[in-house]
Amino acid sequence: KADAIIISPVDYEKMAEPIENAMKKIPVILIDSTVNSKYVLPSISCDNYKLGVSLAEEMVENGKVDSNIAIVKNNLECSSVKERYEGFMSVMNNTRNNCIFWEVKGEKSAEYYTEARKMLEWSDADAVVTFNSDMLEAFAQAQKDISNFNKEKLSVEIYGVGSTSRIISFLEEKVISATAIQNEFNIGYLAVKTAIYKLDNKNIDKSNISSTVINTKNMYSEENQKLLFPFVR
Repeated sequence: KADAIIISPVDYEKMAEPIENAMKKIPVILIDSTVNSKYVLPSISCDNYKLGVSLAEEMVENGKVDSNIAIVKNNLECSSVKERYEGFMSVMNNTRNNCIFWEVKGEKSAEYYTEARKMLEWSDADAVVTFNSDMLEAFAQAQKDISNFNKEKLSVEIYGVGSTSRIISFLEEKVISATAIQNEFNIGYLAVKTAIYKLDNKNIDKSNISSTVINTKNMYSEENQKLLFPFVR
């Protein structure tokens, strides 16, 4: 008996029909990702393609221009992840990097971790990049645990997308080299505001959600602290 739904679709194709059906009765607001629909759906997200480009440019600036880059290609059925991947590859295709593509099996965090650890232990990748927070957490944790026993693996750089408390902690510990993030506080705020406006039959202006790449050097700048710790004053 909800009056409105705010949802982040995990599948561009399969979620289209259920969302279209729900829209016949109540407002549905999409956040982060979209679905394959012939209708114009209210959607709030950053430019995910641009976010992927920015992440790749950060890697290049860090000297990864002729290296072995492992790219985790999970969850590409989600539009935001696919767009980040495509943006990232648009930069990588213009470098001399050797791109290795990994598929991580499993559906739970523990399974992600197990697979990530195996891949890191047996590969010769110089850097690993993921495009969602769950996978980034798994690879960062695996990298941290492996490096405790094998100092040679400390040279493997981890890049990804997300700003969870664990990711921020890994960034502080320099386990993660950089993470691309969007202003998630604004996304949540605008999603609720849009739902309320829809219920009141009001129009709301389309807003652009900012995104940026955070690393250990810039994470405590005043602007980036507002993104990472939106409730800190």
